[in-house]
Amino acid sequence: MVPARNPNLAVVLVLYAGAVGGSWMGWLCRNGVDREPGSRMSLAERGDRDLRGG
Repeated sequence: MVPARNPNLAVVLVLYAGAVGGSWMGWLCRNGVDREPGSRMSLAERGDRDLRGG
């Protein structure tokens, strides 16, 4: 592993970890919403619908 003395490398690692963690959390949230009876809409779709006023 390259030492994290390079600030750019540290930023890249943090962004990469955040992207992976965000995707994983999004997947968990989507599956959690899908498990609710009568609710087949993902969080993103639900938020998009609210923004459109539908």
